Amino acid sequence: MSLPQLSPRQKQVGVGIVVTALLAWLLLLLLRGRTGTRGAADEAAPKVHQVTAENLDEFVAQPDVVLMAMAHWCVHCVHMKPHFFRAAANAPAGGPRFGIVDAHREKGVAQKLGLEGFPTIYRFRNGERTTYDGGFDHKALLEFAA
Repeated sequence: MSLPQLSPRQKQVGVGIVVTALLAWLLLLLLRGRTGTRGAADEAAPKVHQVTAENLDEFVAQPDVVLMAMAHWCVHCVHMKPHFFRAAANAPAGGPRFGIVDAHREKGVAQKLGLEGFPTIYRFRNGERTTYDGGFDHKALLEFAA
C-alpha cells in the first residue's frame, strides 16, 4: 500500500502547522519559566537565594549550601524548579542554605562550575562539592540536603 503524494502546497501547509505548534509550545514553556509556578515555590522564595557570577564564590564558601544551576529554557529545569523551592521551604532549621542560578544567563557561573547539562544540583559542605543524582521531587532533594 502506498501513501498518496502531497502537492508542494500541501507540504508547505503541513510544515507551517508543525512549526506554529512548536513555536506556541516553546512560548508557553518560556512564559511558564518566567512567571514560575504558584504555590510552594512562591512561599519558599525568601529561603532560596539568587546566585550570580558576582556572589557565587561567597555563596559556596558558606559551611553548607545546596545550589541548583538551571537554564530558563530547559524543560527539565522548569519541572525541577518548584520541587527545589519546596525542598527549601521544608528544610529543617539549621540545615543548608538553598540557592539557584540561571547559569545560561550567568555564563561565568557555568564556566566556574564546569557545567555539562541542566539542571545540575550541587551540595557544597565545608568546601567539598557533591553532585545530586536523585529524582525530580522535593523529598529526594531533602534527603540529599540532610
